[in-house]
Amino acid sequence: MFGVYEATDDKNEYQYQLNLCKNKNQPAMRQQKYNSSTKTYKWDNPDDTIYTIGKMDKMIVKSGSDWMMLEFGGGDPYGTHCNSEPRRALIMFICRPELPIHPTFTVMQESINNSSCYYLFEMSSPTICDHLDNNGLSAGSILTIIFCVFAGIYFLGGFAYQRFVNDAKGIDQLVNKDFWISFGDLVADGCDFVFRSTPRDDSHSQYTGLPTGESADGTSRSTGLMRSSNSTGLMMDKDDDNLLPV
Repeated sequence: MFGVYEATDDKNEYQYQLNLCKNKNQPAMRQQKYNSSTKTYKWDNPDDTIYTIGKMDKMIVKSGSDWMMLEFGGGDPYGTHCNSEPRRALIMFICRPELPIHPTFTVMQESINNSSCYYLFEMSSPTICDHLDNNGLSAGSILTIIFCVFAGIYFLGGFAYQRFVNDAKGIDQLVNKDFWISFGDLVADGCDFVFRSTPRDDSHSQYTGLPTGESADGTSRSTGLMRSSNSTGLMMDKDDDNLLPV
């Protein structure tokens, strides 16, 4: 947004220059009258009357959800009106995403009321939207706030009920204690399952092959059986006849 912008009033009598720069010693807003002899505007012509209507070191910033306003004070004092107070300029920055990237600078109003004298300008651009603060809450923030409120009511209300109605003490004051204890165990088991650092013990289920024998056609074949260990640590075939009830 830094740069120099110029705009002319509707009657083509005055031209205004907005200088948004980082040098606070330079005037932020200047005004010059149309030169009828040269029929042009020249900011570097010492013969033309140029007024400072705002300074960078006298800037005040105000903002909303889709607008921002800069007020530049400390300008040259008025001559015969506005109680000879210093000139000041108000620049309203409007967020307009549908406009081209280059800002449009427009003269809106010149108020010479003795109670309030100012120059009002408007600058519209989509780039202004990036410099504005979003004061509204997002949907995620609203849901988070609602969840925290109901969670607080649930735990605090349950704690008070358990303590003063059921006369519970210690951990028994936790509402639905058994559920939360089992929930914690489930979370711990899940973490152990996902982030396990040691290999699992698969000794209780092994696949072993029987010795190779010959089939009726003289070809060799092997048979695989699932073996499991009992409480004594001995390996047993799952189809062993000895496992059948006597």
